[in-house]
Amino acid sequence: MSSYYARHCPFSHERCQHGASQRMFEKPRYIKNSRVRDDSRSTCRPPVVLFFSGGKDSFLSLALALKDSHTKVILLSTYDPAMGMNGIQQVPIFEIENFASMNELDLITVPISSNSLPYTDMVHLGLQLVPEGKVDALIFGDIHLEHIRRWREDEFSARLGYLCRFPLWRQDYSALIKLLRMACLEYKVNIVFCAIYDDDLREKLSPGMLYDDLAIQTIIESGKDMFGENGEFHTRVQLACSSV
Repeated sequence: MSSYYARHCPFSHERCQHGASQRMFEKPRYIKNSRVRDDSRSTCRPPVVLFFSGGKDSFLSLALALKDSHTKVILLSTYDPAMGMNGIQQVPIFEIENFASMNELDLITVPISSNSLPYTDMVHLGLQLVPEGKVDALIFGDIHLEHIRRWREDEFSARLGYLCRFPLWRQDYSALIKLLRMACLEYKVNIVFCAIYDDDLREKLSPGMLYDDLAIQTIIESGKDMFGENGEFHTRVQLACSSV
């Protein structure tokens, strides 16, 4: 399996697409957490739906999206119903549900398994649960992997008609790190490593360690991508007061 499917469509197309029409499968859920029905975010324009894996890139995209006080932001997370885990960052789906609840963000959870419809069709089912009946745009945390962006645009824009936005695309890493630090302070979270795949980095970093300036310097000195864009590592958002 390519790193593309492992990181961004965690359940391969072969596994997602065959024979689903003859199976029973779990359906997506819409979890309402927003407290005030007439909030300004929900009245000005259709909401945006942000694909949230629980990792640093999707968290940073969320922090940027929330700066627009006139747009309602809904999270969407796919997960393996057998394991109860998000397939990208391997974050328990209940942790993503807790994060959404604490931040009063509505959440769409989309179960993906060998019994379900194809990945994109399952996500489309979830998007149809949006109470407003229309989605302004889908937001993704991709930074510079062209083939991943192209796949998203082919599947969600060309095939299904959704507008896709990529707020981190081709942004300077130093600027992104600064924004990430500010977002962590604002939302009282830390970014920690949840998996290290690169052999060189495994000797210096480990899951549970903070993705902080010292860790970033270690990554740079090892000649690796500081955002792990080549699959070197994965991160997750963690409440600043919690333990791994």
